Amino acid sequence: MIKNLYDWILRMAEHRLSAPILCLIAFSESIFFPIPPDVMLIPMILVKRSMAWIYAGLTTIFSSLGGLIGYFVGYFFYEKIGVLIVPENTLNQYQIHFNQYGLLIILASGFLPIIPFKLFTIASGFFDLSLGIFIIGSIISRGLRYYLIAGLLWKFGKRVRNFIETNLNLLFFIFALILIFLYLLYRMF
Repeated sequence: MIKNLYDWILRMAEHRLSAPILCLIAFSESIFFPIPPDVMLIPMILVKRSMAWIYAGLTTIFSSLGGLIGYFVGYFFYEKIGVLIVPENTLNQYQIHFNQYGLLIILASGFLPIIPFKLFTIASGFFDLSLGIFIIGSIISRGLRYYLIAGLLWKFGKRVRNFIETNLNLLFFIFALILIFLYLLYRMF
């Protein structure tokens, strides 16, 4: 079963529409979609290593464009949504911190896969972070993330693919444990 799933993912990565789908996922993940584009990017590079840099570039561009839409969602809907979610005095305090550390927040949330970037794209608009800082931070952080993935897979792709294929059951088990742990952690808080 796991091998069939793995083979299906690789077949999808080779599909003629995989690049447009990657762009769509990268764009929508920065606004609302829960699955990061890495899930599509990694198998696509493993299947077609020569396209690693192009795939990284497309992912960076479309993720940053999606982030820009998220920014405007936060910016234009602050009055209708933001004031209902967070009390105004708390919101003002967050806004001060966000404007003071906004670039660092965008760099961290755009680079680290454990932090949902979409929350910070919308928050950037809510808190009226400088649009220029937001755009620069998004392009740098997303670019670093996706080009790092592309570079590592371009260099070590054959070894990574062999490792995945020989340890597929173990990797799936570890992934399932991580999901269970994250779910339990979520339920605790």
